[in-house]
Amino acid sequence: MTDSPPSNRIRTLANAPIREALIDLRCESPGGEDAELLARFDAAHKEIESDFPDKANNYATDLSAELEDGSDPAVAATTALRGYHFRNTDRDKIVQFRLDGFTFNKLRPYTKWDQLRSEAETLWARYRSLLTDVRVTRVGVRFINDIRVPPGVGFETIFAEPLREPLGLAEGQVRESLERLQVTGHDAWDRTIVTRLAREEAAGLAVILDIDTFAVAPDGSFEDEEAWSHIERLRRRKNEVFFANLTDTGIRRFA
Repeated sequence: MTDSPPSNRIRTLANAPIREALIDLRCESPGGEDAELLARFDAAHKEIESDFPDKANNYATDLSAELEDGSDPAVAATTALRGYHFRNTDRDKIVQFRLDGFTFNKLRPYTKWDQLRSEAETLWARYRSLLTDVRVTRVGVRFINDIRVPPGVGFETIFAEPLREPLGLAEGQVRESLERLQVTGHDAWDRTIVTRLAREEAAGLAVILDIDTFAVAPDGSFEDEEAWSHIERLRRRKNEVFFANLTDTGIRRFA
C-alpha cells in the first residue's frame, strides 16, 4: 500500500536533499548605460572579493533568423556581456550581478533558510546601491532536490504518485519518468513550476525534484519590503510542494 501525503507535515529536516537553493530578483530599466552599469558591477567586486574572490562573465545570446524564398534561413547570433558571477573559495555560493537583476545561489551543503535569506539580503543591498533607478518586477525562490531511491525500493514508497494512479497503471518499479506542472497560486501573478525527473542508475533511481516558485509584480514593480515579503511567502509555498511530493516514508529518510 502506498503512503499518502497527509497535510500539516511541514517541518525542518536534518538531512534535507537540497542540491541548490536560490533567491532571485529580476529588475527592469535600471538607470545608466549598460557599459556604465557593468563597470559599476565590476568595481563592486572589490568590496566583496574577500568572500567571493572568483569572477566570471555572464553572457546572453540573441538568435535571429531571416527567411527568403527558395533559400535556407539565415541565422545570426549576437552575444553580449550582461553581468558577472562572483563565487566563493569553497565554490558553494554564487552571487550574480546582472543588468536584468540579482541572484544568490547556495549549493551543497545547504544550512538553513534564515542564513540564505540574510546573506542574500545583504548582497542585494549592495547590488541595489549601484543602480539609480531600479524596478523589481519579479521575485523567485527555487530549490533543486536530489533524491535517491535504492534498488528494490518502490518509487511509490518514497514519492506520492499523481500520474500513474489516475491512468490505472499497476504498481511496479519506475525506470524513468518526467513530470512537469505549472500552476497559479492564490493570486494570479504567483506561479509554481514543479519538475520531477527520475532516471534509473546502477545504484537505484536518481530523482531530481525541482521546485521553482515566483511572483510577478501586479502593478509593475515591488517595493523592497514587499519583494522580500513575497520571497518569504514563496519559500513557504516551496515547502508545501516539497512535502506534498513525498510520502511519510520518504520524509522519514531525511528527518
